[in-house]
Amino acid sequence: MTSATRLRQRKRSPQEIRELLMTAGEELALDPSTRGGLAGLTLSAVFEKIQREQGIRLTNASVLGRVFDSAEAFRREVLIKIASSESEDFTTSSDYVFRNVIVKADLTTPERRWDALRETCRMSANIMLDTLAASQTWRVWLGILAYAIAEPEINADLVEALKISYHRLNQQSIETYSAALQILGFRPREPRDLEYFSFWADTLAEGVGIRMLVEPDSFKGIMLPTGIGGKRQRWTKFSLGFWALASQIVELDPNWVAPSASA
Repeated sequence: MTSATRLRQRKRSPQEIRELLMTAGEELALDPSTRGGLAGLTLSAVFEKIQREQGIRLTNASVLGRVFDSAEAFRREVLIKIASSESEDFTTSSDYVFRNVIVKADLTTPERRWDALRETCRMSANIMLDTLAASQTWRVWLGILAYAIAEPEINADLVEALKISYHRLNQQSIETYSAALQILGFRPREPRDLEYFSFWADTLAEGVGIRMLVEPDSFKGIMLPTGIGGKRQRWTKFSLGFWALASQIVELDPNWVAPSASA
């Protein structure tokens, strides 16, 4: 027996087995090739994945009653972990907009600042919609959402995990929108605040994104002459709504100081 074989077959603690199962379970749930979608998230499928990829053999006898009370308890913990996870999609799109739009914007006049805000809304919304359309993680998250709200009393733990995810996204959004508005020279128009703006912007994104999954051909966007010199630019239903929302909720900040060239 080789040392590698002995390492794979050594006795593992319940915590080590739990970590193996949770990692493999999450990967399996998020894999678009998994047959049956979330219904394919079973202990036997996870055992097979771990043995195939790591050469580690696990059985019901080594897991049930020792690591998880039941196969359903395992499945539920994986779903809760995914449901409460942070949104990497939002971070990716916001980082791109900061690098390519916000920090390069012409802020020399109030009109230019409004132009910069409009372009920020257009670009960030378009990128977010395209990102959601390609995100397997988001599709799985929506599947968990649909499963949870079908019977919210029975699935109270999943609903709570979803709330955690919403709270994390809202905090991410508030921080991102706050930084963008400070650079561009805007502030929320009283009595509204960034939490209000963030809530409705994220809600709009989610609603449009869900409808887009059902009718993708209706969300290809339209070309409008909103660029410099009347250049035609791509707008989506989400970017139009996002810009309309922003233009009603924020205003120019009279106390704004333009960022220095070295900032």
